[in-house]
This record gives sequence, C-alpha cells and structure tokens, in this order.
Amino acid sequence: MKLCNLFFSMGLVLSSISAQAFIVDSMVKFPQKDNGNGMFTLTSNTNKTEYINVKIDKVQVNNNKIEKTPYTRDNFPMWDLATTPGKLVLHPGEAKDVAVKFLCQKNCHNENSDLVYQIGFIPVNDPNKKIDGQKVNMLFGMAPYYIVPAKNQKIDYNYNFDKKTRKLTIHNTGNTYLNFNVDNCKDVNISKDRDCSVNNHLLAGRKRVVTIPEHLISANTLLRVSNHDESLIKKIHL
Repeated sequence: MKLCNLFFSMGLVLSSISAQAFIVDSMVKFPQKDNGNGMFTLTSNTNKTEYINVKIDKVQVNNNKIEKTPYTRDNFPMWDLATTPGKLVLHPGEAKDVAVKFLCQKNCHNENSDLVYQIGFIPVNDPNKKIDGQKVNMLFGMAPYYIVPAKNQKIDYNYNFDKKTRKLTIHNTGNTYLNFNVDNCKDVNISKDRDCSVNNHLLAGRKRVVTIPEHLISANTLLRVSNHDESLIKKIHL
C-alpha cells in the first residue's frame, strides 16, 4: 500500500514487480548534508548476478503533471546531478552504495523551489553474453526520487476528506515536498497484520485524490502533514 501510494502520488511510472530482484533502501531520498550530496544503497535479493545501469531524469511539475527531462550525452552541459558509479554489478547477497553528487555550486535555482530528480536503476542482460532475441528476459527496474529541498520553504496546502466515499483530496500549493500521513495506529481494533498508517508523498504543485482504506478510518484517525525533515509537522483529526 505505501509503495503503491508513492508511485501514484509522485507520478512514478517505471515498472516494478513484487518479486523484485534487488532492493533500494528508499524510494524518496534527500541530501545527507547541505552540499546536496546523498546516497542510495542497492541490495541483491536473488541468487543471480545483476548488471544495473543508472539513469537520471530531471523532474518538474506543470499544471499538476509530471514532466521529465532525461540526462543524456546531448544535454551534458545542463547536468546538475550525477551518480557514482553510473553502472554496477551486484552479486548475490551483495549490497552496494550509489553516491549522488549535486554538481551545482551557484545559481542553483533551489532558493524558492525544490530540485527534483528520478534516479532509475535499470537491470540489463549480462553484457558479456549474447542473448537470443526470442529469449530476452523481462527485467524490471526501480526509480526512486531524489529531492534537493528549497532553501526558502513555503509550506502551504489544502485538503478535503469525504467520509462517505473515504476519498481524501490533497493539494500541495507550497514550493516544497510534503508528506501526507494518514494514521490510525491508536485504534486497538486494527489487526496486527495490517498497516495502521499510510503515506502519500506529494511534490510541490501536485494534487491527488486517494481512497483511504476502511480500517484506517476511526475517531482516532489523524492526518499528519510534514515537510522533508519533519521540521514542520501539522496534525489534523479527520
């Protein structure tokens, strides 16, 4: 549920499957320090060696729609983000770090808006082996988001909850990422094998309508709105 909400709320379109061959430590990451640099960790979840290419898309929101600009050789001068390595080999049971380097030093355009990227980890066939065209395996990747937050954050949003349909409309009208968490963990009637909360990650400018699972609705249900580092948290009873 949480991963599904992330895909739809943020506009993630790169396919994945439940039996994912490798695991990414987070589907939304922020810089570890003020310099904009960060890191993803990939962990093998299979008994086969995996060959993974890394690609970067610059992400922008216009009229509630996600627009992506792939970073390629043709637009190399505009790159303000890079990864090391750009491709990797992941052996069974192995974990490897992929460093994210924020290249911009000045005039970085994140004074009043987030800089958003999608880092695609794309499995490919063994480059040393020839594959019969009729026997090509279906390989699925993961594409987490990397967000350099706005320096001057404006937190602004609106929401509407229809109890009859359990539909929650959320609109991030500010200039930075927000997390809308629906929390019913104080309800003692929830089965232990069910999640008691769900996250909806929303980029600045995005509006989404989500249906809240019935077991998350009670007199105790909270809508918790927070920014990337939870320096701002607002709690609202639904």
